Amino acid sequence: MSTNNQNVAVNVIDNSAISPKRAGTKFIVQAVTELGIPNRPYEVNSEQEYLRILGQPLDRTGVELIRGLQAGASFVVFPLGHFTDPTDETTIVGTLASGTITNTETVPFAIPFKGKTVGSAYNGIVISFALPRSNSTTTLDMVVSYKGNTQTKRDVPINITADIVSEINNEFDLINIGATAAGHSIVVGTCTLAGGAKDITLIDDDDIISGIDNFGDVLTEVFRIMNITKQNPTVDGAYIQYADNTNMSCHIFAPLNLSKSAVIAYRNSYDSNKARLVVGGLKVKHPYNSKLTLEILGAGDLAAAIIKKDTIGVHFAVASDKYGIFGNGVIDVVTNFKGVDYEDLNNIHGINLITNTSGTIKYNGNNTMLKDRTKALATENVSDLLIVMERWAFKLGLKYKFEQNTQTAIWQPMYKEARLYFESLVANQAIYGGEGTAAGNWQWIGDQDAQTLADLAFNTPQDIASRKYSVMARFTPIAAMEFMTINLVVLSGN
Repeated sequence: MSTNNQNVAVNVIDNSAISPKRAGTKFIVQAVTELGIPNRPYEVNSEQEYLRILGQPLDRTGVELIRGLQAGASFVVFPLGHFTDPTDETTIVGTLASGTITNTETVPFAIPFKGKTVGSAYNGIVISFALPRSNSTTTLDMVVSYKGNTQTKRDVPINITADIVSEINNEFDLINIGATAAGHSIVVGTCTLAGGAKDITLIDDDDIISGIDNFGDVLTEVFRIMNITKQNPTVDGAYIQYADNTNMSCHIFAPLNLSKSAVIAYRNSYDSNKARLVVGGLKVKHPYNSKLTLEILGAGDLAAAIIKKDTIGVHFAVASDKYGIFGNGVIDVVTNFKGVDYEDLNNIHGINLITNTSGTIKYNGNNTMLKDRTKALATENVSDLLIVMERWAFKLGLKYKFEQNTQTAIWQPMYKEARLYFESLVANQAIYGGEGTAAGNWQWIGDQDAQTLADLAFNTPQDIASRKYSVMARFTPIAAMEFMTINLVVLSGN
């Protein structure tokens, strides 16, 4: 596992082994949405924001996100659309809602307006131009209204230019003015968009997989992705590969209603410390129709629990009574594995389960999809810690890139920053010990004490002459406790 970009290489060497035993933050997701341009990121931090930007939930993915937002999660949502083929990310299958306002030029011209993307959700948008509040004789005020929400642009020049077209299209969330409007004038008037349509059943694996590549447009601080769309080996495999290649954490979900043997077979298709498999699902009421009961993955509820945990520390496990209990109107789990089945799935095969124990709906497990269960990176909280540390190390390397390759410019200042960072990890119970060679302590093995090339201990003069500097950081991460023994010893009355 490594990050290598801009000539800064960060390698993670896993020399850990744990004894085998039997038995914040935002998520990047794709979703079928009513509004929004496919493959463009929309950051949503509340239910109201989601409804305003992306519209009503059209299928289970929307319900997952609404539930997560209600419970405190935040998402970067990439809407899905069906494209003509896997190589074309511009031609979305469907019809744009449209309308016109006709001006009063010598030869009247119909100024065209359309929805931002295809779909019936854009039908009913009202676009109006009115006399401006500024009383200007050369401008009009523009208002776009939809389902009680309005956007206004004051003092739009009556004479439309190509720059004005670009301005309007950049500022308004739901509509575009046609490029042919440039060179014409706008007048006081109103139009309502109509005729938009799309078929969400056409969205296929290719649409989802090609859309994953757009995740790189999102802020680098976001390191969690989650597949809530289609649960199959093709799509999940693409998500996991992306996570492995970009140093991200990836949650996938087994299809609902699988048997124990089918869940194990699904899990065995993958081997990655960046991926986490969740099984169980939730039975919930539809957020806007209490008479309708749905079976969902539980992705939004889990995202909210993880984000609450991340505010304390990404290196803590979510599967605890502090964070892992689901509420918010959950009725039951879809498939409740318990007893020997639970032990086998969780402890032997490294699968995380949503379970119902005496009415308590809870996330259980701290597992990645690494097949070697003896490794520390087989635990979710340690893997999350390593992802964060690798990103920290990469930024540290970039900070000192192109400085003079000497003790005073790089070797010592880098060590001092690293020492503060590792001391904070110890204080926050992410890693064991203090600094030094004693067992369990962390070490920063480099040449911070070398004053001349002759003093080098870890690097060589040839390394320095080749414009290189290397260090090794050794540490022991703290895994969450999962197995406990309590002995009750009965003593005599004497």
